[in-house]
Amino acid sequence: MNTRSCQAVCYAGQYKCGTTEAQAAQEVEVSEPCSDLLTTATLIRGRGIGEDYDQQMAAELARVAALEELASQVNTSVQAIVSNYKKAMRINLTRESKQRMEGMTLTAVDQAMGYRIACRKTTSYVLNGEKLFKQYMVLEVNKDDILEPIYEGIQEDEELQLDMDYQKFADEFDKNCQQDMQ
Repeated sequence: MNTRSCQAVCYAGQYKCGTTEAQAAQEVEVSEPCSDLLTTATLIRGRGIGEDYDQQMAAELARVAALEELASQVNTSVQAIVSNYKKAMRINLTRESKQRMEGMTLTAVDQAMGYRIACRKTTSYVLNGEKLFKQYMVLEVNKDDILEPIYEGIQEDEELQLDMDYQKFADEFDKNCQQDMQ
């Protein structure tokens, strides 16, 4: 084995350099910052990671990714509630109505000024001689601050309208979220 291929194999951790003995690969658990914060019964949390040569841009990328995850979590549950309800009532949802519902969810998350940063950690490393920043961020929002505007938007849409009060809608949302976590 030549020196160059020995180095490549050493980096992969398969052989000791200079020998042909196989080395046991050791698995190491990696804990990402902020990964212990999950959605709860009252708080919906979204996690994002941003990476850039500029620290502020890394933070902005992490914030946007966390907001997108928040919106995705809420949208998935809301669509399941409305779809299940409409199926029970034997009403089919059109593609346009599903898109309107997704738009309502994104708007509600985007307009929720009540979200706060639950966790933010920044790391940095050097890549090809340049310093890169990596930002880990978890945003959280009170469940009712998001669900109420979505529920009201659904009730104002003739095709999406539900024959249930807000509390039943919130309970169905909770039930759906718990199924997703299992």
